[in-house]
Amino acid sequence: MNLDGSTTMPDATPQFYTADPKRRAASLASRPEPVQRLMDRHEVYRPGDDLIRAVNVALLLGMPLLLTGAPGVGKTRLASHLAEEHRAPYAFYGVTSASSARDLLYGFDELGRMREAFRRGGDTANASSLAPRVHVPQEAPDDLRRYLSFRALGRAILRAGGPDAPLQRIAAGPGAERGLTTFADLFDFAEDRRAAAQGRALEIDWTEPTVVLIDEIDKAPRDLPNDLLTELDRMQFDVPELGVRVRLPDAAPRPIVLITSNAERALPEPFLRRCVYHHVEWPADRLDEIVGLHIEALQTDTKRRADARALVDLLRSDARIARPPGLAEMLQWLHLLERDGIVDLRGRDRARLPGTLGALLKTEPDMRVGRELLGRWTPPAP
Repeated sequence: MNLDGSTTMPDATPQFYTADPKRRAASLASRPEPVQRLMDRHEVYRPGDDLIRAVNVALLLGMPLLLTGAPGVGKTRLASHLAEEHRAPYAFYGVTSASSARDLLYGFDELGRMREAFRRGGDTANASSLAPRVHVPQEAPDDLRRYLSFRALGRAILRAGGPDAPLQRIAAGPGAERGLTTFADLFDFAEDRRAAAQGRALEIDWTEPTVVLIDEIDKAPRDLPNDLLTELDRMQFDVPELGVRVRLPDAAPRPIVLITSNAERALPEPFLRRCVYHHVEWPADRLDEIVGLHIEALQTDTKRRADARALVDLLRSDARIARPPGLAEMLQWLHLLERDGIVDLRGRDRARLPGTLGALLKTEPDMRVGRELLGRWTPPAP
């Protein structure tokens, strides 16, 4: 059974689901590598010259880089690509509609603290399930640091300061009582580096500043961008639960902050003034190069590449399609065609194309328009 419901298929294409007790399905363990993993490879990411210039402008000015553009044009991938080029630490925070500025910096497990308070009469050695970011002696179960964990921007500021950077006292409280004086009193640098290195095939150079990605900031409540102004300007934040302020020393290298937005809502002016801005366009002039990097066979098969590009351009140009396919969808679709043995888009394989539209279009109204356009599509002359 083909992806479009027909029954003819090249023998070389495995079937992992047949819905037919008389047919043997291919083993699920033999599935090919997830396409997103292939698309995330360092060597296949090709930003345009204007985007490269925007990154360098932001680095020269020491300002965050704000990126807008349609979904799927490579905004999110840029930050990790920059980190990989320098073997720098990388920290990601995906913004949600419930995010607050504190969520980008640290989390404090109030619920865990309440649970431990109720258990004080029992075994407190293992009372908290939240692993602290710094060693807390078991004989001190009331140490509030055991409920503290740091998020992307907070970790980046702590890493940049290093273990000996001083903490500032903002109020009399637990921080003063426990003698919290340096970043090392809050953050386990050795454990952080071990954990991060285990998750990266590429060896990390810890002398490089952390590259921080704040993804889709337009999803956040409107107050969040303005609430980050001090943190982005001064690279500092308060931990009122401990009565301390984390402030990056002036001589320390600042984290590199990239922020993406799909422009679903306007961002406040004070926030925009503190960013370098760049809009990532559809890479029309580099599309053939990008496609060839991702699909080796399309480096030389110019006819198939032109047919695929013409079909995607047709879908992108129709105003009835609410969410036109982006670069990511196009590349996923091309990987699908390659894996499914669909190589003759204008001839013998054309009847199988409707079953592949789900890789390009993401809603049923868009799919209806896509099937209509595909039915009357005339491929360009070879």
